[in-house]
Amino acid sequence: MPGIVDAQMEGENRLPYPICKLDYIVSYCRKHILSGSEANNFTKADLSKPEAVQRLYMRCLQIVFDARPDCFYMMPGDENMPYPQLSEGFIPLLNLYVCMHNLKSLCAIPYFEMSDLLNPKSKGTIVIMSGIINFLQFRKRTLETYLNQQKSFKLNLEMMQQMVSSNEEMKYKIERLNTIPPDQKAKIDVLSAEITELQQVINREYRLKQNSVQDATTQLKTEIAEQNKVLGQLKLDMANAKELQAKLRPLIVECPEQLNSEIQSMRETVEKKKEAMQKKNDRTMELQDKLASLTNFQNKELETYCSLLQQSQTGSDLISSVNTEIWNEENELERKQMELKNMQTEETRLKRILGSKLEKQDKLQMQRHKKQEAREHDLDSVATEFDMFKQRSQEVSEKIAQINSERQQYQTKSQTLQESCAKDESECQNLYSKLLADLEQYHERLAIVTQKATFEGHKQMAELEKAMSERI
Repeated sequence: MPGIVDAQMEGENRLPYPICKLDYIVSYCRKHILSGSEANNFTKADLSKPEAVQRLYMRCLQIVFDARPDCFYMMPGDENMPYPQLSEGFIPLLNLYVCMHNLKSLCAIPYFEMSDLLNPKSKGTIVIMSGIINFLQFRKRTLETYLNQQKSFKLNLEMMQQMVSSNEEMKYKIERLNTIPPDQKAKIDVLSAEITELQQVINREYRLKQNSVQDATTQLKTEIAEQNKVLGQLKLDMANAKELQAKLRPLIVECPEQLNSEIQSMRETVEKKKEAMQKKNDRTMELQDKLASLTNFQNKELETYCSLLQQSQTGSDLISSVNTEIWNEENELERKQMELKNMQTEETRLKRILGSKLEKQDKLQMQRHKKQEAREHDLDSVATEFDMFKQRSQEVSEKIAQINSERQQYQTKSQTLQESCAKDESECQNLYSKLLADLEQYHERLAIVTQKATFEGHKQMAELEKAMSERI
């Protein structure tokens, strides 16, 4: 016992799941495990009562393994027991113990003994129920994730169908955009040819006008430069004359008549030069007016050419916009095709996963069906054996009644029946020893059956864990 207690304490210190509080265990059992009056009457003190704990474990097994309540009260069909009525009261407890051992390995519970059913302790029950609650919560979460994945797969499948239909519509629209009607195609060809011809003519005329305007402007610039040069020379001459006049004025004896004549002549020369300057200014103004009219005419021509170029540009922009729309539609089509390929690959992957899961589910269902058939066959064999046993018991009761009648007859002849009584006593002693031997054999077979059941339970739990890991 000290070794078992030490092992239990060591297992509790290394538990793979958290220990739940007592109030949480009671509330969880009331909400999720028990139902009806069992949930209403369940309290903290029931965790140390054998009947309540056994009922609680039985409900947990029904939730995990989907077992019926009558399965816990059936004798195993593969056991040939000479006196099964001796173990009728112990069968439910033994079945519950074997199933709890299977559940122990599944929930990673460190220990579970027969004393946890016959004389449960609140601390040990809390450890066991914490492992079971942890497994039930994990089972619920995995089931929710599986259902969510199934829903998302359905939504992705519907989305893929919508994408395929929209892709077909886009293909149809692109074909309509690419295919130009024959009447419009002829018009578009004529318009494009006229636009190219008009653009060439406009470019040619524009080059000619530009060359002529450049020649006229260069000629006007040269004339203006020459006139400016002559004007500058005249100004220089005037300055030199004024300097010479200022130098010669004190040397010359002033004669009024001569001075007046010189002044008059100088005035005449000044007026002539003014007239010449006025003529040159008028000529420059005339040339500037001609240049302005020429630039206005050039601007008007440029505006007409620009309007024509703008119209041709709008036509080319329209064609380029149509080409860009076609290019965008082609890019969108390629993107949709890539998305469709990705969706198809995702669909094939999900179909493979779903097929593998369905195959595993079919295999598990076939195994369950085979086990159910074997169980029904075992139940039928048990029922037949029970009928045979009942018939034998009736025969034995009849024999006992006959023996009792003979005994009443032989009671009067006690002296003659002493030897027969001694013989009967020896036979009874032999029968008792035989019964003891049969009982020992029954215990040995019972131990073998429990070992087989635990081994099969571990094997089934390993298969179930493997299936659950693959499903996750």
